[in-house]
Amino acid sequence: MSDKPRIVTNSTNESLVDRLKEHASDLSPVSEDAVIKESMRKTSHIVVIDYGSLEMNDQELAGYLREIKLANGMKTILAGYNNHELSGRFFQAGLISDVIREDEMGIGPIVGMRVHGAYQLFLSQRDDLTKLFNRPYAIEKLEEAVEEAKRCFSRVTVTMYDLDHFKNINDTYGHSAGDEALRVMGKTLKRSYVKKHLDTPAKYGGEEFLVVSKNTPLKGGVMCAERVRQTIENAKVPEHPKIKLTVSGGVASFDGYSANFRALDLIEQADEALYEAKNSGRNRIHTKQKV
Repeated sequence: MSDKPRIVTNSTNESLVDRLKEHASDLSPVSEDAVIKESMRKTSHIVVIDYGSLEMNDQELAGYLREIKLANGMKTILAGYNNHELSGRFFQAGLISDVIREDEMGIGPIVGMRVHGAYQLFLSQRDDLTKLFNRPYAIEKLEEAVEEAKRCFSRVTVTMYDLDHFKNINDTYGHSAGDEALRVMGKTLKRSYVKKHLDTPAKYGGEEFLVVSKNTPLKGGVMCAERVRQTIENAKVPEHPKIKLTVSGGVASFDGYSANFRALDLIEQADEALYEAKNSGRNRIHTKQKV
């Protein structure tokens, strides 16, 4: 990954755009409306919202920032906004990662410091090998999804995956081959879970992966997991054509109707289903709940 982030911005301020270019590996200036679509589609790292290029009040701005966060979880820097009280509330709500004040927008070092900080925060939530989210971030998103499900009586589904016979791959072909197998799994999950405002695919640990899917029924989770299983079964590991990959999965879902339900409960249920899948022959998807 480049040491500079890919940035999406709505800014038409030439001074700010020039400063951002200095600190970006790629800069995509788009319209206000296109920022949300770009966030959902493009694998960017940071969104820089220029308040001066928007026509909205503070309440509308809060809603807009929330949409950006939901779209891809990208780090958002708010530029040209000088309401310190509301900025603090945006920070607390996790809607922004930093603020560039209006009088700082043309100052290269300050802009660079804000961009660098947001990028480091972005990287801290990623697994370096697979480029998926990491375990702490996935658990955080699951806890948020479970609480949202309780408020809205919506559905959240968790899928646990485990690459079969992974130790044998490392022992027979070496750890570099094992790393490539993990990358194949990471790419498969990225391509299979494309609704970035709903799905959080993550590397959970070792050869285990976890996907948090908001507003997704159990049946939908099982169907997607089966597609992942079939894709991995037909996948090739670069430079190691003799390796035959398979994956087992466990799926569990929560409907929001239990006030005492915890995120950990959902992980445990999915893990139990995964354990059954491994013990019953591997290369299969199990759930302990009725589909």
